[in-house]
Amino acid sequence: MWLMTKYGFFSIVQKGFEKEFQIRARERIDIDHAARITGAGPVIKTPKGDYSYRIEVTHEELQKLMRVLIEDLDYNNFKSMIALQQDQKEKLDAYHDVWGILEKHCRD
Repeated sequence: MWLMTKYGFFSIVQKGFEKEFQIRARERIDIDHAARITGAGPVIKTPKGDYSYRIEVTHEELQKLMRVLIEDLDYNNFKSMIALQQDQKEKLDAYHDVWGILEKHCRD
């Protein structure tokens, strides 16, 4: 699952069979936000991976992240909010690109 949030861009995947997950990010600041919110760590560096930073989380820790994302949803336009986030606004052009591609390909 990809999540684009005011805390960063995350890829979340299930690892193993015991409901273990990885939250992955391309930027350290993003994974630091996820680690702070979930209480998980340590941060695993994977410089040759598609995502340079990861944390392993339990089902409960992942639920905590989702709960915080819902509770902190306090804006009416995602891209406008990203433009105001000092540590996230560099992603704004990429988010506009993704929005445009999905708008083009996801029409009825």
